Amino acid sequence: MYPVATQLRAHVKAFEEKHPTLKGVLSLFDKRYESTIRSPAMLAAYLLDPIYFLQEEGDWTPPFSKLSVPDQKDAKQFVCELYGGADKEKQAVAAKEWDLLELSGVPTDCGGPVPSLVERKDITDAKGKKVGIEVAALSLRLRFWRKKLKATFQALAFAAERLLCMHATTCAAERNWSLWGNIFTKARNRLGQERAEKLIFIRQNSVVLESRGRGVLFDEEVMMSLLGSGEEEEEEAVEASV
Repeated sequence: MYPVATQLRAHVKAFEEKHPTLKGVLSLFDKRYESTIRSPAMLAAYLLDPIYFLQEEGDWTPPFSKLSVPDQKDAKQFVCELYGGADKEKQAVAAKEWDLLELSGVPTDCGGPVPSLVERKDITDAKGKKVGIEVAALSLRLRFWRKKLKATFQALAFAAERLLCMHATTCAAERNWSLWGNIFTKARNRLGQERAEKLIFIRQNSVVLESRGRGVLFDEEVMMSLLGSGEEEEEEAVEASV
């Protein structure tokens, strides 16, 4: 996300220079850029993602040289706190591993898969310009940390797995809010929170079943099945009390 946003900023800057009447676009972009993209989490994810590793003097190393010293310190501090929490000893372990990776790079016996991970595929954009895109899947990058680097950099592998899997957008949250809005309607104004959470869980997981070829349940089918089971439970409770 960080390198993409950096390239995008260059395009925004060129656009503003080309259209002087639209001054303020770059400052607006920079405001969002500083608060989100240039966060310690994003910087750390960029450094620990194998697709951005660089070969320097024959050794593969994270792109420390692409970041300023303050940004590197922020990323390092974030990784240390992510791994160690409030435990100073565990933070020190993560800091030691970070310094080792920065100084020595990827161990020679572990660097075999890196060339395939950093490989780029050239595609042609709408303007006919060739651009390189990453081809290594996230699963391969995570596997590289688990199988190759975890033995030497256990703390960094812990941080890398969590950082590379984090959501870079709020799309998932937006979809969740929309689903809650579909469940809580005027016709269901007596719907309780616990039952609503069950409905959300069933509806979302039915999408996973659909991707596996098992079919998906529509909102009304989920609602009727759950409400029906709830009514049966209430009837059994009444009969038991009598």
